[in-house]
Amino acid sequence: MSCQLFHIPEIYSIIYDYCNDSGKAKLRLINKELNDFYFTLESTAFQRLWKEKNNKLWIPLNKSPPTSKEIENQLNYFNMKSFQFHLNRWLEITNGRIYSLTHFFEHPGHVIRPLEEWDYLFNCIKRSSRKKVNFLFDNDNDWKENLICVYNGLFCIVMDKRNGIFYRLDYLQETELTSQRPLCIKLGNIKEWLQRIDSDVIYGLSIDYNHLEVENCKTKDQAYHLLHNIDPNCYCYLNENLKNDLELIASLIKTNNITTNYLPFALRNDKPFVLNILSRFTTFYNLPFSLRNDKEVVLKYLGYLETDIVEYISDELIKDNDILRKIIHYDLHYNYFVDLFSKESDRELLLKGAISFLRNLKQTTQPQHVIYIKNLFKEEKEILFHIINETKLYSAVKDGTTITDIIYDKEQLLELVAIHPCILLVASEELKNNKYLMMKCINLNSLCYLFLDENGLQCDMDIIISMMYIAHNRYLNYLPPKITHDTNKMFEIITGFALGTFEFPPHLGNDLQFMLNLMTKTGSGFWANFASKELFQNKEFIMTIISYINNNGWLFIDYFPDEYKTDKEIAKLILSKSRKSFFKLGENIKDDLELVKKYNIVQDQYLYISKRLRNDKELALKAINADPLNCAYLSEELRRDVKLMTAVIKKNRIFERFSLLKSIDVLKLD
Repeated sequence: MSCQLFHIPEIYSIIYDYCNDSGKAKLRLINKELNDFYFTLESTAFQRLWKEKNNKLWIPLNKSPPTSKEIENQLNYFNMKSFQFHLNRWLEITNGRIYSLTHFFEHPGHVIRPLEEWDYLFNCIKRSSRKKVNFLFDNDNDWKENLICVYNGLFCIVMDKRNGIFYRLDYLQETELTSQRPLCIKLGNIKEWLQRIDSDVIYGLSIDYNHLEVENCKTKDQAYHLLHNIDPNCYCYLNENLKNDLELIASLIKTNNITTNYLPFALRNDKPFVLNILSRFTTFYNLPFSLRNDKEVVLKYLGYLETDIVEYISDELIKDNDILRKIIHYDLHYNYFVDLFSKESDRELLLKGAISFLRNLKQTTQPQHVIYIKNLFKEEKEILFHIINETKLYSAVKDGTTITDIIYDKEQLLELVAIHPCILLVASEELKNNKYLMMKCINLNSLCYLFLDENGLQCDMDIIISMMYIAHNRYLNYLPPKITHDTNKMFEIITGFALGTFEFPPHLGNDLQFMLNLMTKTGSGFWANFASKELFQNKEFIMTIISYINNNGWLFIDYFPDEYKTDKEIAKLILSKSRKSFFKLGENIKDDLELVKKYNIVQDQYLYISKRLRNDKELALKAINADPLNCAYLSEELRRDVKLMTAVIKKNRIFERFSLLKSIDVLKLD
């Protein structure tokens, strides 16, 4: 009898009530009944959580869930058996949003795109960005197979398909920090992600005033007037019939008044529509990967001289000879020449590409291009000289001139390197080992440094300093290993000439004394951008960073251990330097009334203070006086305060929407 009683669901419910999430997960392993009850309980709790958080949005997500066939297709595409449990439950309730309401608030109902648009991150980003996202995995190729992109915009939301964990990557923003590594914020699985969002602030952060303009838009004529005369972004809020009206869409596309990502996926994935309409008016990277991997579509876009297309062409198509010929024909994207041609490429095509590349080098002289030419032709000087003549790169080279005429001629060499330094490839070793001649060449054209012997004059500090005076940090990425592993020489070079971002040698980023000396010498915390993860565990290093922190100091706090984010002494030092860093600190700091008052946090960080402090009327009044929009982040109790909300509404009637009172007759209350 007692055994039967124990299996009553009500008893299970009482037992689970005493357990945290970890305890519940362990308890379900006892037997099948507890396991089944756990998943039933979790499913109900998650649906309740989603309903609560979604309904707080100003425009709740209400898209119908994907069909079982659509889910199955995506699972097969990602080579998965199933999505994580809570994500499966979410996909049984709804689907993602076709557009993002805001670019700074990562609510799942805001930024997860519809399931059919999910793709591997590798397929969604530029080639030049790919090297920045492999830090999540030990193996460089693991991220290509496991990171699924569910949103790509000013930031990127990705999911690790192995465990359903979501991350926010800010790798697209070329800030000082992201040039070295992207900012990565772990959001957790979709349940954990929802739990960490403060319910009181969702509504305020999700507001988009454009929605007010479309509440009464029902006909095509009304939509045309709205989109062409008021705001084309209102397209996002139209009903489904108007969103799919081809005539309306075509009018927007032709006037460049719409972001292609807002269009229904079915249209962006429709090959005839893309070839006939979109290809002339929209960017290539907004197309689904299936079409970016379509040869006919790629050739069509190349015909319109679409910029940046090479960054997004698939690895398979980039080696297609027809596509390469098109790129060469239009002299497109010589910036990516190294990506286009491999050792297996057609030899004739390779030389044609090199001619195109060298011709364009008259205008573009990036170090990586020069290095490629150096590596390609260092053993084939006769071919290089033929190409030089073919491209008429050097107008000073007269018809009939041979390599022998140039090899030993100092004066002609100096005259030619001023035009382009690849002529050094045909110069004699005697001339290239002449230190003072090479310094003259570098003064004429700093790119000459790249053609020197990396075990010889490239290591000469007089040469390096001469080159750095002219080009600053432009060639720091190309210093030879003999220099980069010499701590003293690197300290002299970096402190004297490094003014911007570059690929900081990893072994120096892990050297505590070197990094401390660097920040002290330059008086800048900028160098923390290049520090290793291990250094961020060192308190002395952390305190040094804080002493040089500025308005962008919060970027570094992501890498602080939790114990430093919750340390009150450290928090005081951080806030004394920059109030903007407050939102990155620990929960105990956000709940500290003394700190909030002392550093006037409510001035511009009110939404980040704790829920308890947002219920403080004195702080609320200060925050609203500083910025009336702060009423969006008041606690529910204060939103029901007639006196407080009336004072706010008197300033601007638009703030009435933030009140939880059904109506406030301001005039009557006067």
